Amino acid sequence: MPRSRPRQSAARARRFSDSPCRQSHGPPLGCMGLHRRIGIIQIQKDKLKDLASQQRMELGRLEQDCSKLRAKRNIEQASLDLQSYSRSCIEDLTLAELQHCQEQRGRLEGELDSFRAAPERLRSSRQADAQHVAAREAWLAEQRKLKQELTNASAQVASLEQELEQGRERDTFDRLASVERSRQLREQVAEQRQLCRAAQQALRAAESDLATAQAQRRTPRQTAMPDAGRVAELKADMTALADERREGAEALHVASVELEKLRCELGAITADNAQLRSGLQEVMYSLEQIQRPA
Repeated sequence: MPRSRPRQSAARARRFSDSPCRQSHGPPLGCMGLHRRIGIIQIQKDKLKDLASQQRMELGRLEQDCSKLRAKRNIEQASLDLQSYSRSCIEDLTLAELQHCQEQRGRLEGELDSFRAAPERLRSSRQADAQHVAAREAWLAEQRKLKQELTNASAQVASLEQELEQGRERDTFDRLASVERSRQLREQVAEQRQLCRAAQQALRAAESDLATAQAQRRTPRQTAMPDAGRVAELKADMTALADERREGAEALHVASVELEKLRCELGAITADNAQLRSGLQEVMYSLEQIQRPA
């Protein structure tokens, strides 16, 4: 309201200056009531200005009071926060002291229990020492036993290695002997085959002579006697060749049987060597197992 009134008075003054009651080069023409009213309005305007200034001053004082109250409120809030923080700190300290007291109590109770259990612990420690001594003696006895087993196993390994070496030597000798017998048998078979081929050739020659002799039967009587002797001789040769052929076949059969026996013996020797090698590996593994705990 104080600001709107000066605006209205200024508008009225402008309307008054533009009214026909005023002349362009002289005082207003006979409007004394209007001038009085303007003066009254001016006085009211000044009063309103003073009132507005007083109100502004009062508003400033109110703002200062509000600022003071706001600062006081902030101080009180800070004081409340400080009190709350101090209470929380006191509570934390109290809890920490309580926890420390509880820990100290637990430690003291543990010391008391340990002090009370000292005789039992001493008794148990003596029992533990006795058990340790007994366990050590048992361990030493077990160690001596393992050392003895190790010595026996080493001796057994040495004997097995010696047997393996002897077996290898026997195997080598037997192989050489079998190779030699095989070579001899091959030579005998080759000789028998050669004899068979010679017998077959002689048989074919005898058959051709026999055919010739049969063809000459138609000749005179005086030539019959030599032909008969020739035939007998050829028959004897054929019989001898048949006997030699039969003997060669028998020798070949005997040689094949001997060769099959040698093959069986070689397989048995190989199996024995494999079994001996497997036993040696088992002994070596047992020896390693014995050496590890020792």
